[in-house]
Amino acid sequence: MTDKKISASIFSALLSYMAMVPISFLLPFYLQAALGFDQTTTGFFLVVHPIVISITGPIAGFVSEKLNAKIQTTAGLLVQLTGLVILALAVPNIILMIVGIAVMGTGLSFFSVANGNFIMTAAPKKYMGVVSALINLARTTGFSVATALVTTVFGVFFAITNPWGFESGPIFTAAYGQALISTIWMFSFLVIIAAVISSLRGMNEAETDRSENHEPTNQTHQR
Repeated sequence: MTDKKISASIFSALLSYMAMVPISFLLPFYLQAALGFDQTTTGFFLVVHPIVISITGPIAGFVSEKLNAKIQTTAGLLVQLTGLVILALAVPNIILMIVGIAVMGTGLSFFSVANGNFIMTAAPKKYMGVVSALINLARTTGFSVATALVTTVFGVFFAITNPWGFESGPIFTAAYGQALISTIWMFSFLVIIAAVISSLRGMNEAETDRSENHEPTNQTHQR
């Protein structure tokens, strides 16, 4: 039972990381090739995501010690999905795109911390090293596989929206933006699947014990 929960958690992480690739991989090219940003401005834009994660990470860790992992991971994925939706709707509005990235980073932070905490507390002590490696493997695999998929999906959408093969100008910019939006929408469905999996996942033994110890306390207070 616990093994299935660990597998479900790792698979959810895989899907969550895959959904990030359209942003981390395609967005820099869009900012420079379509919108004409220089490398410095693009770098400042992209640094929003890691800054948000570094700020929200400790908060997410504190919350994960108090809240059921199923609730926090599902909520985190829904927030990540909200960020992706904002970003898809915002293109090419830079300010709103930054808001979308910040929301997305917050959701990913809360999900990743709670999901990792759940996996490590559910894993038997003798397998913690293996499980930790599997978490890193999910992250690496998610990014590498999704990069290939994103390239293919974006290429198809870009060919549809730019059948004349323009390499610059307003038609190129509009086609590039529309292909980016379509790719983000497609990969957003991965977050929905991950959220469903997280919402259906049960508690690990540590959470079950904590819940059982909490119930007698509540009954004592009620008396």
